[in-house]
Amino acid sequence: MKHLRNGGLLLVLVLGFVAVLATPGRAEDRRFNYPRINGIIVDHCVTWATNCGRGGANQYCRRRGFNRAISWSRYKPGRTWVIGSRQVCNGSFCVGFRQVTCQR
Repeated sequence: MKHLRNGGLLLVLVLGFVAVLATPGRAEDRRFNYPRINGIIVDHCVTWATNCGRGGANQYCRRRGFNRAISWSRYKPGRTWVIGSRQVCNGSFCVGFRQVTCQR
């Protein structure tokens, strides 16, 4: 009986170890909807009309403690915060992020 109990424990330990190895490592992702800084939607450019899209999304993610952006979408909210130059863009031409998904 004691032998069976130890064998069962060993089996549980081995299966647990295999399960840990079989689980793929997954980076942490987090989606930010209508991301804001200072209460204003984040502009898609790092500085005024420069390094837009991926650059702006990556800058926002780094500011939030993540490594990079893995997806984003844009829209024209009429007012945005240009993260790198700390400027406000006002007007129908201002493009901000509708969402940014960041990854650690």
